[in-house]
Amino acid sequence: MKLSLDYVAGFCDGDGCFTISIARHRRSNDKIYVEYKPMVLVSNTNRKILEDFKKTFKAGSIYLGNYDLERVKKNGWKTRWNWVLNNRQATEFCSIMLNKLIIKRAQAEILIKLQSTRSTRGKKTMPNILKKQKEMFKKIRKLNKRGID
Repeated sequence: MKLSLDYVAGFCDGDGCFTISIARHRRSNDKIYVEYKPMVLVSNTNRKILEDFKKTFKAGSIYLGNYDLERVKKNGWKTRWNWVLNNRQATEFCSIMLNKLIIKRAQAEILIKLQSTRSTRGKKTMPNILKKQKEMFKKIRKLNKRGID
């Protein structure tokens, strides 16, 4: 089923996570470099709705979200599934959804901005750009922090 953007926005505002992941890579000279990557993740126990997300946007992957299956069974929890978008797919989704999102709009804006600073594959990111990306990472972590302001 093709989902409406309003429905998707509400779902993502409630059960979505707009974040920045960090990848650490070792170069051939043994130096480690950091890469900041945009990521959108939507979790739910209803895999079918996440399949509908994937069909609607023709993007993303669906993964099992419960990593400790023994604990899940022991506590009688349902299996959790994640629809995940990374890199350009994540920021294209953010661009489509930006005007519909309410709660996660600021995070979506940061992911779009992050993508515009990322260098092409194999190119080294300049230190001043890495500094800006790290600031975006800290800002999105603060926005995503649980609890009371």
